[in-house]
Amino acid sequence: MSRLAGSERVVVRPRHDWTLFKTKRLMYGRIWDWHTVEGPCVVLHDGRYCCFYSGTCFGNAAYGVDYATAAAITGPWDDAGSEAGPRVLRSIADIVLGPGHHSCFVGPDGQEYLAYHAWDAARTVRRMHIDQVLWTPSGPRCRPTSASAPR
Repeated sequence: MSRLAGSERVVVRPRHDWTLFKTKRLMYGRIWDWHTVEGPCVVLHDGRYCCFYSGTCFGNAAYGVDYATAAAITGPWDDAGSEAGPRVLRSIADIVLGPGHHSCFVGPDGQEYLAYHAWDAARTVRRMHIDQVLWTPSGPRCRPTSASAPR
């Protein structure tokens, strides 16, 4: 594989304030406000595709998981509602800090889960978490159930 079979298609762009990684970053000889989205994971749910992604800097509390949807894998993709911040998973004091860079999977119980990492309370290590994905009328959501997975 050395080239795409068709034309490229944009799924989501890092364009909202909450996806700002760093202001005034020097890169390629210019100064930029650097926005980031990363870690995409696409699932098919109830006949629609859902692309989960993480945004902003993994080192801060704004880092979290949001999504875009499409009727076809080739798009067009819609992320309406993502302007205010990550809707699927975000920092919750004393539970998870900076959760993201996730993957979706179906567990042996048939439920859909999100595996992701988040900072411990001391911000010394990012630990793995696994929590159920809840499909609500407002879209997918994930509620952290504990501070970290057992070792």
